[in-house]
Amino acid sequence: MGLGDWHAPGLERDDKASLATDRVYSCTDMCFRPGEVTKRSCATCLGVDRCDAACDAYPDLPGEPACGARVALTSVGCPSQACTCCPDCPPGVRFRETASGEASAPEGWALRVNFLQTLGGELTCGSWTRTPCALCAFDLSCCERKPGQPAATTFVATPPFPFMDTCVCPVPPPLDAGAVLAQIVNPQNDAVAEASEPITCP
Repeated sequence: MGLGDWHAPGLERDDKASLATDRVYSCTDMCFRPGEVTKRSCATCLGVDRCDAACDAYPDLPGEPACGARVALTSVGCPSQACTCCPDCPPGVRFRETASGEASAPEGWALRVNFLQTLGGELTCGSWTRTPCALCAFDLSCCERKPGQPAATTFVATPPFPFMDTCVCPVPPPLDAGAVLAQIVNPQNDAVAEASEPITCP
């Protein structure tokens, strides 16, 4: 009653992760049982992000990603789509390398992927902002964590390989384009975390 809050709907009192979503229990722990506090319950009580500096001293719940700079590529593939080159040509194929992943970083930091925008590279940023920020020189595709945005995001990067969006007939040549590289960079433009996977096209 002192908080003016009710318990969270669907609260499971025997589950620590559920209790950490309830502001009444979370603030009670912070006041009277500090050994039970997690980053999640701290954030619930204070109304901040789980990775806010105010919650740094507390442990994570099992299975939650670590705070700070982190990037992981969860999948890299080469979807293909049938296309027509000309009325009398054999059917062709259009390839598009696609990489998806997860990233986390402090506010003002950025995710960059080595898919050049001028060659048709695209990057969807999930809960962050697609931006031509200064941390993403050399025309790299970039997402920046702006103030107030969640610490973690998912992303999908899709540059067209090979030959932009050209229909390749009848079969493509082998592509030797190295690797997909994703980096988290800080405001000083230094990469502090990165992940890479071989390009798979075709």
